[in-house]
Amino acid sequence: MNKEEIKRKAMQMASTMYGRDDLGRFLFVVAIVCIVANLFVKHIGFLIVANLCMILDLMRIFSKNYVKRRIENERYLKIYRKVTRWFKVRFKNVKDKQHKTLLCPTCVQMVRIPKGKGKIVVTCPNCKKKFDAKS
Repeated sequence: MNKEEIKRKAMQMASTMYGRDDLGRFLFVVAIVCIVANLFVKHIGFLIVANLCMILDLMRIFSKNYVKRRIENERYLKIYRKVTRWFKVRFKNVKDKQHKTLLCPTCVQMVRIPKGKGKIVVTCPNCKKKFDAKS
């Protein structure tokens, strides 16, 4: 095999791989954090989690099942959005002393209401669902 054939085969193989996505980056970061944590706290659990994350990340990168990987990534992004939105609400409630920020139980839209009004009925601006809330 000459240099050009090796290059062509490598390009052909790379074009059929799924590649890296948000879930893959998350797994990689978890693996690195576990490796660094193991430097300070010598525990086999960190190395096991790091190795599992790396193996899973590599399996996802080299996978040819695009549909399944995309579905997994969408599930991860859905959870990621809920967690980040939850933290945003908490930080907004700490900063804003005149309003309270809530999450709509149906569509997880952030809704801002005035503080000190007692128990009120809130209508979500996104899905128009009504729910009770304490301000």
